[in-house]
Amino acid sequence: MTDIKIELVDNNDIVYSKTKDDISLTTSTELNIAWPFLLADNKKYVVRAKIYSHRLYAPPLVNTYIAEFIATDDVEILPDDVQVDEYGASVTIRGKSQVPFDGFIVVTARNRVTKETQSYRQQLEDILTSGKESTAGIVWKGIPPGTYDVIIEAVNQKNVTIDKYETVLRIPEYPAANITTPANSTPGFEGIVFLIILLIVSRRIKGE
Repeated sequence: MTDIKIELVDNNDIVYSKTKDDISLTTSTELNIAWPFLLADNKKYVVRAKIYSHRLYAPPLVNTYIAEFIATDDVEILPDDVQVDEYGASVTIRGKSQVPFDGFIVVTARNRVTKETQSYRQQLEDILTSGKESTAGIVWKGIPPGTYDVIIEAVNQKNVTIDKYETVLRIPEYPAANITTPANSTPGFEGIVFLIILLIVSRRIKGE
C-alpha cells in the first residue's frame, strides 16, 4: 500500500497539491488528477509525484518522480456527435486541457468529380476547458449536388488545427417538378358557340 502525492510546480512554487491515500500497487494503477484552475498557454510546468510506501516497523519509503510539460489548448471532435447531410454539418467538441480553447470549427467540402472546394468557418459559442463541450453548426450555401470529401477541423485562435475528422457526403439531385400548364382558351369562344346554336334553333322554328 502506498500514499501518492501529486504536486504542480510553477517557477519553484507549489501551486497545487493532492494526495491519494492507501493505493494498492500490486497491479498497474492509473491515477487521474485534474487541475482545478486554468493554466497559461505555452507555459512550462513541473509535476512532482511522491510515492510513500508503507512499511510495518519503519517510516515510509519515499520515491520522487519529476516530469515537465508545456500547457497548450487541447480539444477533441466527438465522432459519434458529428452529423453531416445535404443541409449542413453539426459538430460537438470537448475540451481536454485547462488552457482555455477559444476557437472555431472549419468544414471543407471537396467535390470528387469537379474538385471544387468550399470552406465554411464557424466560431464556437463557448470557451472550452477540460471536460466541457460545445456544439456548432454550419449550413451549406449554394453547394451543388454531388459526392464530397468532407474535412472537419477544430482550429484555435492561432489558426492551428487541434483535431480533425473526415467523412464522405452525397448530396442527391432531385428531379425538377413537372408543372402542367392549362391549355389556352380563345376568349369569347364559348359565347360564339352559344350564339350559333340559338341561330340554328331560331331558323328551325321559322321554317315550321
